Amino acid sequence: MQASYNDMPPKKQLIIGALHDLIAAGSSPESVTVSEIASKAGIGKGTIYEYFSCKEEIFREGVIATSVYHLKNMSGILESCEGYRETLAKMAEYILKIVNKNKVFFEFILKDFDSGNKYRFCEIRRDFISTYKDDISKLVNGLIQKGIDEGIISSMPERSKIEFASFSALSYLIYSRPDEPGLFGSVYSEDEIKNLSCEMYTKIIC
Repeated sequence: MQASYNDMPPKKQLIIGALHDLIAAGSSPESVTVSEIASKAGIGKGTIYEYFSCKEEIFREGVIATSVYHLKNMSGILESCEGYRETLAKMAEYILKIVNKNKVFFEFILKDFDSGNKYRFCEIRRDFISTYKDDISKLVNGLIQKGIDEGIISSMPERSKIEFASFSALSYLIYSRPDEPGLFGSVYSEDEIKNLSCEMYTKIIC
């Protein structure tokens, strides 16, 4: 897997970490200023511009670096779990933890889509997938192969089906709210959301 957050210069890590901490504390990426990021990082505002041209660039590099970190952790889950269902459930549980810890961030993504896509999240996602496609394929194919070995999945599906299953399950995990009414008024617990997302993924893949 290619370079990630830990391979960046220390001050660059500090700047991205400061933005992450501000968002985690409840600030919207849109409202955070470069001055606030500098203050949180304990460095001068000018230092930030030695590494980044604007706040949006900090956001972009931070999202990609964080995504690489989570991809590595998901690969660790694939290696440490035995069967298909256990692996899938652990992956879903891990994603839910990420979402619960970063609710402000995910709400911001939805808002950004609706307000002109200033932070170009679709482009960030596309760049991440393009750069790390081999690592992503290894993760997803490894999970499906476990299902094939156990007779749950008949054969390796076409790429389009894998992408649709992954996107559907991931979207459900990210945008469902435990113990809150959904689109049609249904209320599910966190465990139910996890189980439903796993069911959804498996049914589409099969």
